[in-house]
Amino acid sequence: MGLKVYADRISPPSRAVLIFCMVNGIEFEEVRVDVLKGGHVSPEYRAINPMGKVPAIEDGSVQLFESHSILIYLACSFPGVADHWYPAHVSMRAQIQSVLDWMQTNLRLGSSGLFWSTILPHLTKGPLRTLKVAEPDKILLSSLFEIETFWFEGGGRFLLGANQPSIADLVLVSELMQLEYRSRMLSPYKKVQQWMEDTREAAQPHFDEVHKYLSEIKKRVQMKTESNLKPKVASKMLSGIEFEEVKVDISKDDNLSPEYEEINPMRQVPAIVDGSLNLFESHTILRYLASLFPGDANHWYPADPRKRARIHSLLDWHHSNLRLGSTGYAQNNESSALLGFHPNPEKAAKAEKLLLSSLYKIETVWLEGSGPFLLGANQPSIADLSLVCEIMQLQDHIRILSPYKKVQQWMEDTIKATQPHFDEVHKILFKIKNRLQKQRAVGSTNSNLKPKFVSKLLGTGLVDGSRSRLWCIALRVNGIEFEEVRVDLYKNEQLSREYEEINPMMKVPAIVDGKFKLFESHSILIYLACKFPGVAPHWYPADLCKRAKIHSIMDWHHLNLRRGAHGLFQCSTLPSLLGGPVNVQAAAEAVEILLSSLSKIETVWLQESGPFLLGESQPSIADLSLVCEIMQLELLEEHDRNRILSPYKKVQQWMEDTRKATQPHFDEVHRYLLGMKARIDKLQTAVSNSVSNCEIDCILYSDM
Repeated sequence: MGLKVYADRISPPSRAVLIFCMVNGIEFEEVRVDVLKGGHVSPEYRAINPMGKVPAIEDGSVQLFESHSILIYLACSFPGVADHWYPAHVSMRAQIQSVLDWMQTNLRLGSSGLFWSTILPHLTKGPLRTLKVAEPDKILLSSLFEIETFWFEGGGRFLLGANQPSIADLVLVSELMQLEYRSRMLSPYKKVQQWMEDTREAAQPHFDEVHKYLSEIKKRVQMKTESNLKPKVASKMLSGIEFEEVKVDISKDDNLSPEYEEINPMRQVPAIVDGSLNLFESHTILRYLASLFPGDANHWYPADPRKRARIHSLLDWHHSNLRLGSTGYAQNNESSALLGFHPNPEKAAKAEKLLLSSLYKIETVWLEGSGPFLLGANQPSIADLSLVCEIMQLQDHIRILSPYKKVQQWMEDTIKATQPHFDEVHKILFKIKNRLQKQRAVGSTNSNLKPKFVSKLLGTGLVDGSRSRLWCIALRVNGIEFEEVRVDLYKNEQLSREYEEINPMMKVPAIVDGKFKLFESHSILIYLACKFPGVAPHWYPADLCKRAKIHSIMDWHHLNLRRGAHGLFQCSTLPSLLGGPVNVQAAAEAVEILLSSLSKIETVWLQESGPFLLGESQPSIADLSLVCEIMQLELLEEHDRNRILSPYKKVQQWMEDTRKATQPHFDEVHRYLLGMKARIDKLQTAVSNSVSNCEIDCILYSDM
């Protein structure tokens, strides 16, 4: 029996697999599974893919699902496949797998989330899920930014600097093709657009043939325009108004003084006193000044009510978008500690997504007209001045702004239009930036993150993260010599410049092997298993079919078990530990995903005779990955943990078998996690006994 590909061309992973087969001359039978009619959940199809998703393949006796696993299997099984799609070189494969792993929890969440929230309702005549659009939109823009600024490093036209496309190029471009109905979203990303065109040309005529169906959908769907605002307006210092500047030193809490509170009860800056009038909120102040002093140029706040309305619209948008993003990022990223703030990597990441989304809106909406300033104006308005001053606080503005050429030019035009006052007022900001650069330079010379040698493997991570514990056990079990470099998440070391050079995604774990740097835990495991000859074959068998099934589990893990277990940890366990509010709705959604994932492990992955996944008699890297993920549940209260795990007897036995198979290293690496659990128990006892906040802090942070 020949190769069968079960697919629906509405699905990006299906399109990637179909194009790959066609380009490489692999003979196959395409079996359409109509997702919109529920074909993917039919009993017949579930017998092939119990997860009920497309694509899937049958190749003789081999049944396989998860598109990345399918592509790797096809590239390795069919000798006619060109080497550039999945090179034989171990480090090249590792980098491709790193891109694919990153894609699962970044680009795919963004683009597919947006597609199914906005396009699917048009195809099924259901309601638009507008409330679900904002988050994937932010994830998507953040992902496009990362592709534009990182994944193209190197001289070639394709991902990872290659001169020919790999399966990673095909997968990512097929995903992005869903955005054809929102082409404006791609407009700031010139490298991305060129790369998509290059990948399309490299896969012709099959690329266009497979995407015909998507083009038909595009014609059927009448999308509403995101905004009908026409750009117009600009920026410059309001001049000729006599005033006395009274410094309110925020670093010394002058804004909290009783004297200042009488002027501004909100205790924020700026505020003005004009005779008997006290006024605060910067946009209100700007409107008042522009209206009160007729000697000022009309372009700052035009008398035309329509123009004023558009300026108001822009300023109102700014409050809950650009301001939240830029200020949130500035106050929570790694550099914020040098300014007296407490860095919060989770908040910084969310703020950066909102910031990138806001910059994209400025680039594609607010700067859409013919003039150089906002709303297409030829001279600046108070809106230009407000937004540019907001963006100026970004310490690493070069990295963040690089994809947004219009934004950069607009900022430069605004600065020129308000000189010499602009530079004069921003002197203090420039001094702060210089100070930060000097302190970073000092920190880099003293950093212990830089490899002291390159003759053996250097691992970076913190063993309280499931992904870091995973590779740490794998290395120890297989006797691979390595130096463990601790990256302390509680001190935000993953956000440092030194660590960013190793992993620009600023997450753990990562490894450095000689000059080779790699991140994404699954990619690291596969690399280690292939690179070091002492690794027992059961961890990552040479048999292509077994490898493909291991890949299938690990690909499934990204958007299922990991989302559930890690989501519960982030939304419930961690906030409880740190004394913050629990996101009840998000925690409930995470529990639902987690229970569904445990059920799939129990009924699908552990359905065969052996004690390990896929019925094997010895563990693979997939067993280790999934068990380390589930171990996060140890931090829950015992009755909650039992409530979640107790229905799944096979899962519990499998976890115990995996633990025994990796002793003593499993318990040794998880010692930190279990120690944290003991501290949580102490904390809960302290809270129930009304212990003071000071004593609770001592319990929380002792020995951390």
